[in-house]
Amino acid sequence: MALTGTYDANAVICTTDDLRIQGFAPDSMIEYERLSEAEVTVGADGFAAVSKASSRALVATLTLLETSPGYRILADFWTEQENTVGPFTVRPFYMEDIINGDIVSDPQAVIIQGPVMSKGARVGTREFKIFLPDPTEKFAQNVQD
Repeated sequence: MALTGTYDANAVICTTDDLRIQGFAPDSMIEYERLSEAEVTVGADGFAAVSKASSRALVATLTLLETSPGYRILADFWTEQENTVGPFTVRPFYMEDIINGDIVSDPQAVIIQGPVMSKGARVGTREFKIFLPDPTEKFAQNVQD
C-alpha cells in the first residue's frame, strides 16, 4: 500500500494580533462555518434559480486545551473585550497549513464568543468563536501525492 500523503498538526499555524495560538484540542483544532451559502429556489413549474451568497463571512471555532498558552491569550483578549465599554476589539487573524498551503486570513477579526467554564477529571477544552467579516481564503494548490 502506497502512502498517499501526510499530515502534521504542528504545521497548522494560527495567529491573532501576531501571537501564535497553540495548544489545540486533540480531536478538533479549527473549524470554519460560512455564514451564507448560495440558495436554490424552485418555482411551482420546476424552474430553478440559484442566488449567489452576498457575504463571504466566516466564523472560526478554535478549540483549545484549557491549560494551553493559546487558551490564555484568547481568554485574556475575551476578558478585556467583555470588560471594555464600546465597540468590539478588532484584531488580525491568520491561519496557514504550511504542508498543503491552505490559508485563511482577515485583518478585521473579532472574538464573538468566549468559553464556558466546565471542570472534569481530566484537562478540558474551551471554544472561542472568531468572526471573520471579509476573509481571504487560499485553498491548497500544487499538493504533491
